[in-house]
Amino acid sequence: MFMENIREKQMDKENSQDKFEDAIRLGIKDYEPSRVTNWCKHIKVDYISTSPLGQMIRLPTLGRKRISCEYAKTTCESVSLDTAAWGFYEENCKNCAMHEEISWDNMFRMKSPVFHFLKKSKFTVLSFFNILWIYKEYMITILATFVLYALLPIAVIEYSETVLATLAQVNSTIFALVFTIPLVASQLGRYRTPIPIFRGFSLVYMLLYMLAIFLPLSRFPPIIPVCIPLSVFCTLLLIPYFRWVENGLSVEGTLEYHKSEAVRSTLKNREASFREKVDNIYEIAVQALNFKDYNALAIALDELVELARYTYKVGFAVAAEQKYGFLFIGLAIQRIGEMAVNDRFGLNIVSEKILALDTRAKPETNHILTLPLKSMEFVSLCVLSKLACDNKNWLSAISSVEALLEHNLGTFYTEHKELNDAIQKRTIDFLITLPDQVIQDTFDYLKNKYEMKYGDGILKITLIARLAELYLEYRKTRFPQKKRKMKKGRNKRNVSKEPT
Repeated sequence: MFMENIREKQMDKENSQDKFEDAIRLGIKDYEPSRVTNWCKHIKVDYISTSPLGQMIRLPTLGRKRISCEYAKTTCESVSLDTAAWGFYEENCKNCAMHEEISWDNMFRMKSPVFHFLKKSKFTVLSFFNILWIYKEYMITILATFVLYALLPIAVIEYSETVLATLAQVNSTIFALVFTIPLVASQLGRYRTPIPIFRGFSLVYMLLYMLAIFLPLSRFPPIIPVCIPLSVFCTLLLIPYFRWVENGLSVEGTLEYHKSEAVRSTLKNREASFREKVDNIYEIAVQALNFKDYNALAIALDELVELARYTYKVGFAVAAEQKYGFLFIGLAIQRIGEMAVNDRFGLNIVSEKILALDTRAKPETNHILTLPLKSMEFVSLCVLSKLACDNKNWLSAISSVEALLEHNLGTFYTEHKELNDAIQKRTIDFLITLPDQVIQDTFDYLKNKYEMKYGDGILKITLIARLAELYLEYRKTRFPQKKRKMKKGRNKRNVSKEPT
């Protein structure tokens, strides 16, 4: 009997979760009403109200909608825009003399197989032209090469040995210049960047240019007509090649390369290579902090956070002293924060990215599985908060303490109340070791932040209520003696008022 009750509760919980997800998908779908309004210029769509769930997640289209028209006999309301639209269409739109269609791309026309086919065809054609536009440099290069190759026999060009030797020398010169530029750029750049020569587009380009150099020197008659078009093709490829090199030498491209190589190292179980790539990202983050390049710092930390979550998910081990890869990365993030203790903006970015490990990350199916990441957040934020307070840097300390409070507010394990209480107690036990003024300022700052960010929504009320609960528990733990003295004072006053 007991097990049956547990199963029923579990099934009810799963059903309610499915209903929430369906409602959210419906609200997102109804955010764009053009599939209804394109049917007629007289149709009007109104969002009457937003449900409590919609207010909580800030989705105003999650609620009741109304469809009306000045020439219609009735209006239709529903939480689903499609349901209301079909009801309105059946009641008012058939044989309507005032109908003026805006576009055939609407839900009523799409009911016809012909229009459905036309819409799919239009989407396919547009996608094809978008692909052509993205790779227009390559398309123009290939087209120009084919045109040149077709015109060469008409021009009846005589390929003398002098012409072929000159062509090979010109190609060799261009080849040397093209592959010297990335070498120089990688050394003159602001950050440490790998030289993108023997990988990707550069490797293919190198092989093509080697052909363009050595084919003219072969003097093999059937190959000779290909030499000039191939040289022109390689020359035209300089445009996308230099763009590729530029992207590869940028800090975003460099960090993405190191992250992808680190992921590849985990798949091949190469510990040394993994550590090297993580250290490279760490060095770029440190350089960005020294240069006050906060955008590069944020990008580097994002890559480290993604790597930490990935290595935790796959269970990749680094070394006996670290045991797990995510701990190795977490310590690297913490060291960056320690260097940013006297930099308010830098520490604020580090604190926010630490929260992305679990609190602000996309939750797993079972929240309890990410508890090690949650613990890593807590330890890192405690270290940074304590270090900032010890350095008397109160403004920087507010950033890390704020992240610590949000870490606590974002921790809510539905079926583990004792775990929630333990995390809150652990947070409060640490807060009482910091100066009270820092804690007071951080609570006030968070309260104002929620009021400005969430307005009068349910989410603001919920967060401020939980913040107030945490604040009261903190005061009760930090000043227990003060409360007792107040009670004793009240008892004395009551005794003195009694008649003798």
